[in-house]
Amino acid sequence: MASSLDPRGTWGVVLAGTYLTGRSLFERLRPRPLLPVAHRPIISYPLRWLAAAGVQGVTVCLNGESREVRRAVEAETGLGCPVAFIEDPTPRGTAGSARDAAVATGATQFLVADATSIPGLDPRALLDFHRGTGALVTVLVRRVAAPVVGASAGLGPAGVYVFGRRAFDHVAVQGFQDIKETLLTKLHAAGERVATREVDDPGPSVLRAESYLAANERLIPRAVEGDVPEGFYRLGQALVHASARLSPRARLVGPVIVGPGSAIEEEGTVVGPTAIGTDTEVGRSAVVSRSVLWDACAVGAGSQVDRCLVADGGLVPEGVHLYRVLRAGPVRTRLRPAGESGSGR
Repeated sequence: MASSLDPRGTWGVVLAGTYLTGRSLFERLRPRPLLPVAHRPIISYPLRWLAAAGVQGVTVCLNGESREVRRAVEAETGLGCPVAFIEDPTPRGTAGSARDAAVATGATQFLVADATSIPGLDPRALLDFHRGTGALVTVLVRRVAAPVVGASAGLGPAGVYVFGRRAFDHVAVQGFQDIKETLLTKLHAAGERVATREVDDPGPSVLRAESYLAANERLIPRAVEGDVPEGFYRLGQALVHASARLSPRARLVGPVIVGPGSAIEEEGTVVGPTAIGTDTEVGRSAVVSRSVLWDACAVGAGSQVDRCLVADGGLVPEGVHLYRVLRAGPVRTRLRPAGESGSGR
């Protein structure tokens, strides 16, 4: 039997529920766990982070839009541990979902991560810290405006936790319960020890369109410098899918990722950090820089797109200049004539 001090006695949990109230327009573009970051669904990052901790297995907690998220998780390879799913038919909140995942296993310790977290701390270092504190729970925290209960002023959760199994005795079997607002408050009231581990670099955030673009700007270079994914080839400082079409006169200034079926036409230029999704076209003499283009997008000839997010099916007409347009898609687009700049959310 693995001891509680052994990472093999730890089970991973990814909180991938998508029942949200008051979702922003950005969050409605795709389910948040599926937002592409450096050409990978963001849920891939916490999955691989947990696997790197040597956990016994991972449970992905689902509710809304579960079929799409499940497919993305099942497409992950090389994790080296089993992945299970648990689906709550009604919203349970982060604490409720984590509790439901925990009781379905025999593990004594749980490393829990939000599906949109991209942790910057080595997971084994976090487990070592937790063991050293003797606490029931450790909360990874970062500097924020709203502090977490029990932490110093200005510190808030970074979406990653270590729980001892007994912590979930404080979570009801039914109903909605949140980790930050409900469970941590209950644990403090009960006199349980909750430790916090502050990190200077908690990893990128994708909760808003601005931070989403910043996360891609940070992680695209790492992806380009890393292993070449199946189906891609390296071209200078770019990763290009074998099915993509590049004009001999196209120009890629890395780091750049060009996805399957996409095309860069004659004299089209892509300047990194930029990621281009599937079946997306950059027209003749168009320039795309420091941006993320999702699937089935088109940038018209002579257009310029800088620091923008172009969502699925987004069309940028010919001769248009966009700057810091955070949503350029078929539902809501802010465009200005060539020579002017556009901005919007």
